[in-house]
Amino acid sequence: MNTPHRRRLSVPLVPGDNARPDTAEKIEIILFYKDEKLKSHAVKHLTNMGESETTWKGLSSDERAVITRTIGKLQDLGCPHFLIPTTVPPCEYGVSSCRHYPRCAEVTAELEEIYLRAVSQVIFESVQKPRWASFFSDRDGNASLVFMPDRPVVAKASLLEENVYNLLTCYGAVGQSFQEMRDLQMEMIRNEARGRSINLHDENTWGLMDDDPTDDEEQEAHEIDAVGKIARKKSRAGRFRGGGAHWRRFLDEHE
Repeated sequence: MNTPHRRRLSVPLVPGDNARPDTAEKIEIILFYKDEKLKSHAVKHLTNMGESETTWKGLSSDERAVITRTIGKLQDLGCPHFLIPTTVPPCEYGVSSCRHYPRCAEVTAELEEIYLRAVSQVIFESVQKPRWASFFSDRDGNASLVFMPDRPVVAKASLLEENVYNLLTCYGAVGQSFQEMRDLQMEMIRNEARGRSINLHDENTWGLMDDDPTDDEEQEAHEIDAVGKIARKKSRAGRFRGGGAHWRRFLDEHE
């Protein structure tokens, strides 16, 4: 099967120093296979002012003006996402979940194009660094890719067919530093992946060389509890605490 799609992006991969021999030289990524997924992600992330000021701060003044106009038009249309703020815009589920869906296509067209350009830039910046990862996700039951450039934003794609992936999401962090988000993505990969399937491109850019080794059994960690107070407690063996040495140890255990 060779999946045709108008949003199919060809991406030459730059492997890390520790790349496996079977690492592909090039992949294809469909930037959201379903139109409703693209629409909902563009609305969710580009109209979030917190993300606009951090993740998407490279947008031009013209693009920012388009975003502002689109927000106004969606509000005038009665978009439920702005009337009753939701985590995910209802267009995520297509025409069956929002009566305005057929009418908002023209309103969001420019917004979607801006989002597609921004997403493409995230992917290309990541592979050039390189800072991307491939692994088999036990959660999704599929091969996955994660991309992260030199800013707190991440894109994730899932395999459709050989060397062809579907982009699942691209989002930024509000109130998180680059290092915090990088460590969060590494923790997510560890939690989702089968240990031997993880291939980081490369270990240096993902921060595996940053920290000196420490003993999780003995070192006490400062942790923030549910109400924001700082508590001291023993870190549990095997718990990912961020930083290069801990990740290096985890990967070594699965070699």
